[in-house]
Amino acid sequence: MPSRRSVLAASGTAAATALAGCSALTGPEGSAANVREDMDLRPEAASLVGRTTAESTRCPRGDVEVRNLAYEFDTGDLQLVTVVEVRPGARGCDDSDWVHEGIDLRQAWPGLGLETKSGVAGVETNVRYADTDDPEVRLRTTGDSETGEWRVRRASDDGDVPERYAFRSTYVGAEVEAGDELAAVTTEVPFSTGGLLGGESETVTRTGTLVYGEREE
Repeated sequence: MPSRRSVLAASGTAAATALAGCSALTGPEGSAANVREDMDLRPEAASLVGRTTAESTRCPRGDVEVRNLAYEFDTGDLQLVTVVEVRPGARGCDDSDWVHEGIDLRQAWPGLGLETKSGVAGVETNVRYADTDDPEVRLRTTGDSETGEWRVRRASDDGDVPERYAFRSTYVGAEVEAGDELAAVTTEVPFSTGGLLGGESETVTRTGTLVYGEREE
């Protein structure tokens, strides 16, 4: 099987192009960024063809809600949008000091068609690279021609802020019909609490599989 080149989101751009080469983010810890909750990544001219939801609500740690939405354009291109609402316990639970450290998210497309004619053509997120010296998060975006993958880490002292993260990948060249699996999404949200001995930590993991024609509530 031929090797596949990486797809990385370049600073300040709306998307990266599949199979067009590589560009690395600055530094091993990622790049400074901010979360833009006013950005809506849902397309305007596309049909909703798949949806899954998952929710985890528990004090004192906090709440995680995941919505996965699959769209199809008139051209046949597919787009997957994942929205993750995180409400840390430090803001929503009594006597809680649990905060969220960030989010890891992977949108894995299963290879819908011939390898040389289909693949991930673009990735996007509402976590935007920052131009200030006081960033809220650090972002690393990686992936390949079958995945969109993001790693976001909060600054050390602002994990009590509720956040709405959004991620999108576009898949082109596929031929699909009702019942076909479109993509699998894995969302991981690490939570932690402070303390003299290092505190506690826990990662909430939610998975969802998008199937063409299935729109579960």
